[in-house]
Amino acid sequence: MSDAPLKGWNHVPDVPLQVSPFFKWPPRPMRMLSWVWNSWFFITERLIIVAIAFISFYWFQPPLEETRTLAIGWIAEVFVRNAMLMTVVAGGLHLYFYTFTKQGQELKYDARPPMKNGRQFTLGGQIRDNMFWTIASGVTVWTGYEVLMFWSLANGYVPLLTWTAHPIWFIALFC
Repeated sequence: MSDAPLKGWNHVPDVPLQVSPFFKWPPRPMRMLSWVWNSWFFITERLIIVAIAFISFYWFQPPLEETRTLAIGWIAEVFVRNAMLMTVVAGGLHLYFYTFTKQGQELKYDARPPMKNGRQFTLGGQIRDNMFWTIASGVTVWTGYEVLMFWSLANGYVPLLTWTAHPIWFIALFC
């Protein structure tokens, strides 16, 4: 196999691809622990996701008592919060990678910019299509799952996993 990159493609990963030690046999607990420890830098993607989850849950989530009944008010609140969160995160990443090109071209699979016009797109352009379908489909489904989960929690159909009630399960599922 040739080491030359394919025409039009920039990123060629190191091969063979390495997987985490959790997917290798025989199991090596110290290597697994080292992998988890070394993947949690001070400010990483994982820490940012955990921070967004905590902020979203504690400041922008309707109270559990309110979610006991399916009402348009709190469901719309969750949808708007999710749409804003998606817009900030995806929009910020788009600005960083495409508008400001902070990473350059070296890790892009396709060096071409997103298509601005094209009949293959519902709204005439790749970015407009991505924005519309992310909100109309992705955020709607995401909100549906979230509404179902909180409604189930509030009505006792699913147990609420807390640190005080189940510390071992809480840590295991958190990791």
